[in-house]
Amino acid sequence: MEEMQKAMLAAAVAVGILSEPTLRTADKLRNILDGAARSLTLVVIRCSGEKGIDHGLVHRGMQYLFVKSVELVVVWGRSKDGKALVSVDPRELRDPAGISLDPEIPEKVQKQIIDSMGMADQLFRAFQRSVALRGHDEGTLDRTAELCAALTWTARIALSWALTAELHDPDQPS
Repeated sequence: MEEMQKAMLAAAVAVGILSEPTLRTADKLRNILDGAARSLTLVVIRCSGEKGIDHGLVHRGMQYLFVKSVELVVVWGRSKDGKALVSVDPRELRDPAGISLDPEIPEKVQKQIIDSMGMADQLFRAFQRSVALRGHDEGTLDRTAELCAALTWTARIALSWALTAELHDPDQPS
């Protein structure tokens, strides 16, 4: 999985999502997002069917998790007690444009969160390249683990991006 991590971090730096391959993090949020990535992995596997992993679904899953990660940072920053939860509904994977966000988030910030979805596109391409480069090792490639790593690193990169953009600061101008 280290290859996946390196590929995704390199892509994030190359397109300006991150300024360097070092991530900013908040342990509490990272743990929540890691769990969401594992759960979403199971959904994608189950919905992909017998023919193997559906890359369209993986792409939508990465977009969805990127948005939900950014939303979590915003909700966390606005909470009075430091607790944060966001709704994760796998049915929203059908249409990433229909992702519902916490209604307490101001409309301008909601737009910024939804607009961040496009950042996941480059991460998805890095995932595809990473899997393709190691595809000749078909017998040793664990597709479920690869998918989980891709979703986990998407969430962690989104978390870092949102923290760097100071979206957790409710007084920060958007």
